[in-house]
Amino acid sequence: LAADAVIDITLSNYIHPSRLMLFPNGYNVLNKKPGTDSAEADAKVNKSLPASFRVEGSADGESWVELGLFTDVANYNFAQEFLLNNSFIVKYLRLTVLNTNVNSEGFTELAELQVYGNTVENFEYKEVGSIELLSAKQVFMPNDALEVTGMQIKVSSNDGGITTSVVDVTADMVSGFTTETYGEFTATITYQGVTCEYKYVVAEIDKIE
Repeated sequence: LAADAVIDITLSNYIHPSRLMLFPNGYNVLNKKPGTDSAEADAKVNKSLPASFRVEGSADGESWVELGLFTDVANYNFAQEFLLNNSFIVKYLRLTVLNTNVNSEGFTELAELQVYGNTVENFEYKEVGSIELLSAKQVFMPNDALEVTGMQIKVSSNDGGITTSVVDVTADMVSGFTTETYGEFTATITYQGVTCEYKYVVAEIDKIE
């Protein structure tokens, strides 16, 4: 494996990834003795793990999030374990080699890698998994109309939020809004079938002369 080499992995199930095991591929270089039919180990070649690499995950194969960045990996010719960020739900993994452990006696090569995590049963990826109110007018006078200028929500995918975006709220997204009486109220914002609360207050606001 050279620097910038990429290994793509497709898992059989959606999981919360927890750890990655990498196994370097070690072997002996055999040189035949002159004048004989025998061979003996002349030198040990260490096929080591990458010196540094990045692991990313995705639920849809398009939007990616970093699950771990590993640097100064020991140049050992045996398997090593690396802990991953398990906040997200993924089905696709991507390992990118940033630096190799290449030297005069060896090079970087993997024999096997194993991914461990908790399976998420019956998971169906949704680009809009949750919404959160970011900004909105909080105080109204009696009989004021709804104001959506500057009103925004954060939209997150249901894989733990690998994909997020900010969406402007429009009046038709808000239901249950009223300013007919004084008090504290809760309206509902709906975006692509997903809802969040919009809390606000109706009160007399003193004018400052």
